[in-house]
Amino acid sequence: MINEMIPDWLFDMVKKSIPLDHDRHKKLGNKKYTSGQKIEIGDVVLTGLLVEPIDSEENDIPNINLKIILFHPNEIGTFYEKDEKYSRLTPHSKIPYLKFIDKKDKM
Repeated sequence: MINEMIPDWLFDMVKKSIPLDHDRHKKLGNKKYTSGQKIEIGDVVLTGLLVEPIDSEENDIPNINLKIILFHPNEIGTFYEKDEKYSRLTPHSKIPYLKFIDKKDKM
């Protein structure tokens, strides 16, 4: 790990990304990250698959809802973390599987 605050997988994504310039920012339809924070010129905007389990009492196979999200690297560790369970299923995926951080587990 290069920095304790930045996981290796995220560092690699940021390193390969281009900061948002004025023209690209202008072309964005929605100028907010999925978390609601404002997207600024110069930001590195990343995409991820948000894994949201759906409670299902009918069978033992878990249902999930996948949603493509926009996130800022600083939101990892605050709002989201890598979902290791689904990341192991597709280890060569270019887009990370993320999940919401469960605040009660962190206390």
